[in-house]
Amino acid sequence: MDSTTSNKRIAKNTVMLYVRMLLLMLVTLYTSRVVLMELGVEDFGLYSIVGSVVIFLGFINNSMTGATQRFLSYYQGKGDKEVLNVVFNSVFASQAIISLIIFVAGETLGLFYISNYLNIDPSKTGAAHIVYQFSLLSFVYKTLTVPYTSAIISNEKMDVFTIISIAEVLLQLAVVLSLKFIPSNKLIAYSALLFVTVIITQSLYQIYCKRHFEECEIKRNWEKKHIKDIFSFSGWNLLGSLATVMVTQGVNIILNAVFGVVVNAARGIAFQVSGATTALSGNFQKALNPQIIKRYSSAQFESMYNLIIRGTKLGYYLLFIVFVPIFFNMNQVLSIWLTTVPEYAVEFCRLIIIYTLISALSNSLMTSVLATGKIKRYEIIISLVNVSNIPLSLIALYLYPNPLVTMFIMIVVGAAAFIARLIMTSRLIKISKMKFFSNAILPILLTTLTTMFIGYFADMECAVDDYMTLLLNLLMLFVITVVCISIIGLSKDEKEFAINLIKKKLK
Repeated sequence: MDSTTSNKRIAKNTVMLYVRMLLLMLVTLYTSRVVLMELGVEDFGLYSIVGSVVIFLGFINNSMTGATQRFLSYYQGKGDKEVLNVVFNSVFASQAIISLIIFVAGETLGLFYISNYLNIDPSKTGAAHIVYQFSLLSFVYKTLTVPYTSAIISNEKMDVFTIISIAEVLLQLAVVLSLKFIPSNKLIAYSALLFVTVIITQSLYQIYCKRHFEECEIKRNWEKKHIKDIFSFSGWNLLGSLATVMVTQGVNIILNAVFGVVVNAARGIAFQVSGATTALSGNFQKALNPQIIKRYSSAQFESMYNLIIRGTKLGYYLLFIVFVPIFFNMNQVLSIWLTTVPEYAVEFCRLIIIYTLISALSNSLMTSVLATGKIKRYEIIISLVNVSNIPLSLIALYLYPNPLVTMFIMIVVGAAAFIARLIMTSRLIKISKMKFFSNAILPILLTTLTTMFIGYFADMECAVDDYMTLLLNLLMLFVITVVCISIIGLSKDEKEFAINLIKKKLK
């Protein structure tokens, strides 16, 4: 596949994923408000912390997901369908083993923590156990179906991925709206209905793959060699997944132990804002990742380097365009969105924006490392850097008991992790650190500083109920950001690429 065709496919898939993202973001923002109102701050915080325990146990699955997508995309680049089917079935067998491990760990270690260490109202213990079981079963079923969603992504069928995702979002919206008609036990009903949604949507992925992809035919042709390679790759990737979970969910558990569920609710709001808006960069990256891996497997290294640089810049800017207006108007936006804003929510949201932008710089670099398969040294060092969040947060909370210090630590550690990733990636794929800095990081840094400087002085203060001024302020900051990116942040080729893409879509 030539570079022009690949770029067109990336552009098309990005547009399809943006359709998915826009609906997902709108529904997520709306449903978060309704769920908070219907469940109340305490039950919302309870759902957040119980979900954290399940996600923490699922760090094993996170490593396997990365391995699955890497192996399927890598062998897609090789073009051997017979080998690809063997790899798929080897991946499926690996996921079945992981599903069993997660289920056993969840029903032992996870249940032990829920029963003995969760800082909640004793009257809520029964509900917590039921919610936990539904959350665990949902996660296990998602783990089993990872090979199918990975097959859709590696085949770059983002239109299918978008359609099924839209169906999932609409089902979730129906679940949230139904809470208004449930007189009691809303928390339990909410978790049960979400479990049904998971079963329906994940089954759709399975049905499509079995009908359209030859490599997804289930056979007993898995090979121990591939399973061993997958587990070996995942074993080291496991360190990175564990560290990532500790950064988010581990700190959430610490905050629950120190401050209770109200702070978990505030932090949960921040991560929902981050999750909804990160879909902007994530969707672009999802379209980009298979191409990076395929170009590595077919030895198109110079093309891969250019794709990494472009992916880093555009992925960051897609987030930055949305984050700048929200950052300056966070108090007003949260007040309108949530009505009742939990304490610390505004500060958590602003700090998570900074951390998310820093993390976005690493996305394409991480994909290129996965493409090589040589991740042992990389994962050990990055994991050690990220895991330092836990002891540093504990020390900081002991010296200064304010939940916000955990976010400041997360930002500093995130920046250190990015620097470490860049150094090690340059050694693995031979990309020039100077080229990456001058072509990607320097334009991003100049664009960010200029935009924030202009935005600070141009920002118009407005009351929560002054909707017209808020709308004008959001629009003005959006335009300022776009102009700064266009003038400072993009090269001539990147501007032409963006303009041509917009023209094609308008036609």
